[in-house]
Amino acid sequence: MWQVLFYVTPITVGIALVILGVSAVVVARWNRRSPRLFPREARWLLGTAAAVYLLILGGPLLGWDKVGTTGWGITWNPLSAYEELRQRTLASEGAYLALGPSAEETVYYGARELSPEELEQARREVDPGDAAYYRYPTTDGRIVWIDAYGHDVDLDKRAELEAVPPPPVRTEPSAGLIVEEKIVNALLFVPIGILAFAAFSSWWARLTTGPGLSLAIETVQWAMAAGRTADTGDLLVNTVGSAIGVAMTAFASLCLGFFHREGARHHSPVIAGEDSLPV
Repeated sequence: MWQVLFYVTPITVGIALVILGVSAVVVARWNRRSPRLFPREARWLLGTAAAVYLLILGGPLLGWDKVGTTGWGITWNPLSAYEELRQRTLASEGAYLALGPSAEETVYYGARELSPEELEQARREVDPGDAAYYRYPTTDGRIVWIDAYGHDVDLDKRAELEAVPPPPVRTEPSAGLIVEEKIVNALLFVPIGILAFAAFSSWWARLTTGPGLSLAIETVQWAMAAGRTADTGDLLVNTVGSAIGVAMTAFASLCLGFFHREGARHHSPVIAGEDSLPV
């Protein structure tokens, strides 16, 4: 899954939105041509899509043996993923070097130069369970060594740590892919909104279909307890994606109706009055 997110770029997102926009126009046109028949077909497609989404997004693909092995977790804070991204961006590029078998003998080597404010933040966010020592370069050209409690390392220990060759620094991919994951979630629910617009005539049903499906997926993830928690952030993002699909199809339908009226007006026969009759 993470490999797919590497291809989420402005270009690919733009292409996806164009394809979804064309799909919205096609669905709106079919809906106008067959206002009685097409909604039934759209409801059938919507039900099929919902079943597929529940199976793929709700169920643990290739991991059914993990069902019930973890706790039932709910992430109530919808911004938790972005807060995690902000915290991990502080030292987004770095590498760990294990000097021994436990975290008590692990050193973290930061690669990005930190400003004084960022260095103070790094001192507050160090974790004894993550590493025993942290090495950060700073924007003023210094190298700062701190321990797992945010204190400066004494000279003797620093000399010992500096004698160990640092490992090659690699970018940690999962931190930078949180935003891409949310974008993919939103795009996945745009087709649900497109189909919901055609399947139902009630705006309430159109706007609640996507959130209802997303809530069902999060509930399945919570109930299976297979390592995935129910996330209110995903629920909000999926709702936005579904609303975009409804809005795109509504706009397409409105434009098609306008062009249809304009075409009918221009092609309507002109009835001549008495004054225009030949004498």
